Amino acid sequence: MGRRSTNATGPVVIYCGGGVSACLTALALIRSGYADVKVYDGSLEEWTADPVLPMVVGSEPGGANPDVRCPRS
Repeated sequence: MGRRSTNATGPVVIYCGGGVSACLTALALIRSGYADVKVYDGSLEEWTADPVLPMVVGSEPGGANPDVRCPRS
């Protein structure tokens, strides 16, 4: 696998439901040339457990309505 330049200007943070699957994505990004890759190991499981933290929904990245919050269980 060859190295190539990336357009990332800061850290790339990867998450998933529990943090395990995100590790594979992080490894692929590192192998692809991204230098600053981080895994949020608590992922959505930890984030959604705290009702104070923001949670928005939307179908497009960056296009979510910040006033819409996901229901918490």
